[in-house]
Amino acid sequence: MQGIQKKLTKLVGLKKIDFDSFVKSGQIKLQHARLIPTLKTGDEMALTSIFMATVRLVKEYRDGIFKSIKLNRSGRAYYFT
Repeated sequence: MQGIQKKLTKLVGLKKIDFDSFVKSGQIKLQHARLIPTLKTGDEMALTSIFMATVRLVKEYRDGIFKSIKLNRSGRAYYFT
């Protein structure tokens, strides 16, 4: 007998453990953000991957973006497309 599967309704405010369970169940599909994406060049997902990888890799850029959107920098950030 399977347990009742929760349905994804929002991402904002979702706990990491719940996010991971949605990934495991296949409701969320993701890839790690890459500076050199494996997707077609110029594709929206490829550009998003480059942007997210740059935010992850360049501390000064990340700090500036996080400050401008008033995001707490003391937590842990995960970067996926």
